[in-house]
Formats: sequence, C-alpha cells, structure tokens
Amino acid sequence: MKNPKSNVRIERVPNRAGVIFFADHLRRERAADHVDPTRTPTNWQIIGSDRTENDLDAMISEREIRATAYRSRPCEAVDMLWSASPEFFRPDGERAGEFDPSRMAAFAGAVRSFCDRWLPGRVVSLRMDLDEGTPHAHGLILPWVERMTKTGKRICELSYRTIFQKGLGKKSFHVWQDRFADECAPLGIERGQRGSRAQHVRPLEWMADRDAQLEASAAEIDRLRREIARRDEEDAKRVRAERIRASMRAERDRAVEDAVAASMGRLSDRRTADRREKGGEREK
Repeated sequence: MKNPKSNVRIERVPNRAGVIFFADHLRRERAADHVDPTRTPTNWQIIGSDRTENDLDAMISEREIRATAYRSRPCEAVDMLWSASPEFFRPDGERAGEFDPSRMAAFAGAVRSFCDRWLPGRVVSLRMDLDEGTPHAHGLILPWVERMTKTGKRICELSYRTIFQKGLGKKSFHVWQDRFADECAPLGIERGQRGSRAQHVRPLEWMADRDAQLEASAAEIDRLRREIARRDEEDAKRVRAERIRASMRAERDRAVEDAVAASMGRLSDRRTADRREKGGEREK
C-alpha cells in the first residue's frame, strides 16, 4: 500500500463577503451534500470560535491592522485547508466518515505546529472538520506584517505577498507544500506528488458542476423520451395504416368474391334455363 500523502491548499479571500462565506461554511449555514449534519457537533475548534468574522475583526482591532494601499489583487484574509490521504485516517479500511481518533489528533497536532511555526499570531480560525468523508483542517489566516514608516512609526498592514510569496521565488506554493510535508513526516505522511495538476474543487463548485451534469442528464433523458414517443407514434401510425390497408384489401376481396359468386349464380341460372328449354323441345 502506498504511503498517505499530505496537501495544503491556499486561497485568497478577496473581500468581506468572502469572509462571511467562510464563516457560514464553518457554521454549516449553507446546505452541503458532502456534510453529515449528525456529526457536525463533533467538529473540533482548535483556534477561534464559530463567529469567525468577529474573531477577524477583533484581531484587526487589537493590532490596528490596516489594508495595504495600491493592491493589484485584494486580500481580506487567506483560506487554508490541510489534508492527508484517506488511508491515513482509515488504516483498517473503515468506511468514509469513520476514522482513527488517535491519528486524527496527531494530524491536528501537525497542523497546529505548522501554524505556530510559519503563521504565528495570524491564525484567526482553525478547525478540524470531522463531519465530512475524511478529516481535514480548515483555517482562516490574516496575513499581516509589521513595518516601519518613513516617519519612524511602526504599523501593521495586510500583505499576502510578504507572508506567502516574498523570498520564496516563483514556486512559493511548492515551498508551503514542503513545509507542511515536513510537519507530517513523523506521522508517516509523505509530500504529495510534485507538479501534480490536480486542483481542489470547492464544495459549492462541486455541487454546481454536479447540478449542471444532472441538468444535462435530465435534458438528455427528456430528449430520449421525446424521441421514443415520436417513434412510438410513428409505429402506431404505421400499424393504423396497415390495418386500414388490410381492411381495404379484405373488403376488396369480399367484393370480388361476391361478384364471382353472383356471376357464378347467374351462369348457373342460365344453364338451368337452357336445360329446361331443351327438355321442352324434346317433349314436343
């Protein structure tokens, strides 16, 4: 069996609406087929509360963090997700939704260590989601940095680039994958495949794609039903036409038979009359 793989997903949250969406998702206020609501109470909030937007505001207020001016790509916060292959959590072949509690706790510890090492003081929310198919950690990060202004004032401001890209080169995302893999290595979890083109599909995107496929399938089924109905109607018309032709043939045949019978009757009458005439002549 192949060793389980680690993976970390990093996505910008561009605005306040994105933060609210993240918070609603954590509170399961949006319907999601991939979530088992009976297990939602078991989700483990490691950092923060279920009011993520309030926790974010509190961190911004406490540190007096301000937005970075002239940003080409806005970033209100960062959505991060840490995961490992299902077999790590289900070593004995358990079903989806089941997991080894000790392994889940060990993975949560690796995620917490990763955050403490690389994102100190910037984690607004960190939670282990246990109500989906496979346990994983989900977090909201506030990428603030501290710098000195020209006037000598020390300020805090948001800067995605400084936290996640600066000094890491063009393949900064791969560096973050390496960092998380290092934290997971003691658990027997290997780094995910380098250069993989696999992309994370957000639940809503997955559901939208699924709904689109269902709609396409329904449309195709409807088209096939119409085609079957059309062919059935054509077959019914052919059957009706054949029945009409058969009836007409039968009527024609009966007419011919009647005509023949009538003709044969007249011929028989003439022959009888002839015989009678000839008999009368002999009597004379």
